[in-house]
Amino acid sequence: MFALFVIPVDFDATPAMYSWVVHKAVERLTPNIALISTDDYWNNATEIISASRTIPMNTPHEYLVSRILTVGDFDSLRKLGIDKNFFSAKYSNVSRSKSLSIFHQEFDEDLYSIACNHLEALSDIDALLMWSNCSTIQLACKKYSIQTIFNELGPLRPPNYHPAAYFDFSGLHDKSSAEDRFVRFRSCCESGNITILDRWDLIRILRANKPDCAVLGQKLTGVALQASGQFFLDYSNKFSNHCLINYAQKKFPGPMLVRSHPGLAECYRAPGLVYDKGESPEGFINNISQLITINSGIAFESLLVGKPTYMLGESPIKYGAWDLDTLSPKLSDEEQVIWLNWFAFGYLIPFQFLFNKEYYDWRLTNPSEMEIYCRNLKWWRKHGGARGIS
Repeated sequence: MFALFVIPVDFDATPAMYSWVVHKAVERLTPNIALISTDDYWNNATEIISASRTIPMNTPHEYLVSRILTVGDFDSLRKLGIDKNFFSAKYSNVSRSKSLSIFHQEFDEDLYSIACNHLEALSDIDALLMWSNCSTIQLACKKYSIQTIFNELGPLRPPNYHPAAYFDFSGLHDKSSAEDRFVRFRSCCESGNITILDRWDLIRILRANKPDCAVLGQKLTGVALQASGQFFLDYSNKFSNHCLINYAQKKFPGPMLVRSHPGLAECYRAPGLVYDKGESPEGFINNISQLITINSGIAFESLLVGKPTYMLGESPIKYGAWDLDTLSPKLSDEEQVIWLNWFAFGYLIPFQFLFNKEYYDWRLTNPSEMEIYCRNLKWWRKHGGARGIS
């Protein structure tokens, strides 16, 4: 049995942001799933199902849509509620962004009490699934010796790449276990035979279609912005998007191509700034000579195709990024290719494994880094790649 804890909807103006997460978990894990969140995520089940079935098909976001949900799935779901106004009422004197940082990083005694009561009621729970860091919930899990599993959408997404997801027992962003796990993986590489694809073969297996032809001769510095309001979170290292742009202009004088976060309403105007209007990151990356970001997942795609990539914030991708002081790679070419392979096959999981009970049960048995890598790579060899790539 798994329980899914989803961030209360009052943190964001668009509650539907996490609805697909709940729907995908219910679709894939029923009857082995309980939900700890606000009732917005399960009320009006008939409307939820109707809406999911009327979403246009064959879009890049099709993989996020749950089309086989039933009213019975929601009726049988074990639901443990949290008041949707819990944080907005308690922290009405601070901004939404600041209350979000409290949720992520600080201890809230009332939330801890609610979590403990709910976890105590779930005596058969194997792990608590989370989609964001929350130190209070993690402490409650620790009290009852319940494992946490953190998931999030991976950095490579359709239509150009097969989708993947993050999977981490420790946390996301600055709480990730990625660096420690890669060190263990390197030990496995030195002590045994393991398949490492070269950069082009790696791209070939991860892609879902043929790459666009790269635009040559571009001297633009790419700047990838992060979601609004993350300035208060530790993993941003106190960099706002405005600070990022200012830093980039000082570090890399010259014209810049800026790519906004999909949910970002902010727009910064300054001489030399041009905004990328493309639908996917691929054209953006093809049109830049280097990339700087706080912690955007675009960094992985940039590193994958060999672009100098710099990160100001904390992310599991940062290990493979370039050094800002020396403006040079932190890893040798050989080591970076090994790291890219491990990140794709050892750290990320195929999206088809997200909320897959058999896979999650297996990961809870603590398989070795080599076993994880080989199992995920086996899936990619069978299902990855695309026709027309040569």
